[in-house]
Amino acid sequence: MSAEIINLAIALATCIAAWAACVAAMAAKRQGGAAWEQVKLLRPRPVLVVKGTWNLETDADRLDGFVIRNVGSSPAFDIDISEIEGPFVPSVQYSERLITDRIFVIGQGAEVRATQHRCTPGNQFDRDATSAFLKVAGQSFAPTDEAGNPLRHTLKFLLTYSTLDGRRFTTPCTVCFHLGLGAFARITPDASWLGTNNPAVS
Repeated sequence: MSAEIINLAIALATCIAAWAACVAAMAAKRQGGAAWEQVKLLRPRPVLVVKGTWNLETDADRLDGFVIRNVGSSPAFDIDISEIEGPFVPSVQYSERLITDRIFVIGQGAEVRATQHRCTPGNQFDRDATSAFLKVAGQSFAPTDEAGNPLRHTLKFLLTYSTLDGRRFTTPCTVCFHLGLGAFARITPDASWLGTNNPAVS
């Protein structure tokens, strides 16, 4: 009887020791994972910012193409801006699209003006493509609601790019339209220009 109790006590102690070792291993893994995440954050990386403000009422000082600046600490590669679809234009019964040529590299501290194309069914326009696209979009949006309150309209797009070590970052962005007197469109990030790392390629 006492031998059975001793064996039971030994088995119980073994289980407790195994459980404690498992808990310690999981805690170490969590701490190691957190430390690795901190190391990854400290690695040199590009940070891309898209700049642009367009006057929707005049052609004066018209600038074409989004301006992309690398404010990070290393070059950015394979820069892609997703296609932007404008609002439905009742007068012509279609929506225009703005597409952007892929950019191979933007060096640290460098700035590039993207080449963009305004697309309509069966046609592509390159001259003043960005300005014309935004102006058509601004004219297609209702400036106020039924009560006369100004409406805020937006068009969404994604900015994605890669680092030297293969990480890929995505920044959701918005073109905000401010209509009415002095109408203009401006680009802003949805959250932060730091973007989010796609874990599938980190």
